[in-house]
Amino acid sequence: MIYALIRGHRRFRMALVKRRALVALGVAAVVLVAWGVIASSLSAAKPPGANWSRPEIVRSGNLAVLYPRAWTASLEETTIVIRSGGTRIMVVDYGATHAGSFPPRPDHFELDAHDRHFLSCLGFDGWNVTFTERGQVIQAFVKLSPGTRKADAAEVLDRLVVS
Repeated sequence: MIYALIRGHRRFRMALVKRRALVALGVAAVVLVAWGVIASSLSAAKPPGANWSRPEIVRSGNLAVLYPRAWTASLEETTIVIRSGGTRIMVVDYGATHAGSFPPRPDHFELDAHDRHFLSCLGFDGWNVTFTERGQVIQAFVKLSPGTRKADAAEVLDRLVVS
């Protein structure tokens, strides 16, 4: 009889251990699912915007481009090149050649994802923006690195001055 009680107690204890293990696994699964739902609903961290408090300026011919102080600019022949990390904005003034073939400058530049293409002549995915202002044809190529916001690159284009 004592053996039967001990044996029954072991069975009861094993059943209790199994039950606790299943409850712990269930709680862990619920926590993991809840964490996945919460994490997927959070937006990804956005890189900080460029500091426009005291912009720099680069000039070439009839073009002047203002850019954030932390970025760099150079002239490569007749092309203005503005950089920030892997981001590159190249601006060229073609003069009055075929000015009637291109749209006028927009009030504000937007770099839409559907307008982004592989620019084979430059070897990167980006935007090719061509417009006219004051009878001049202006072309800009924009390549963004993951750490640069599209809004900052568009702001550089917005601050381009044609004289």
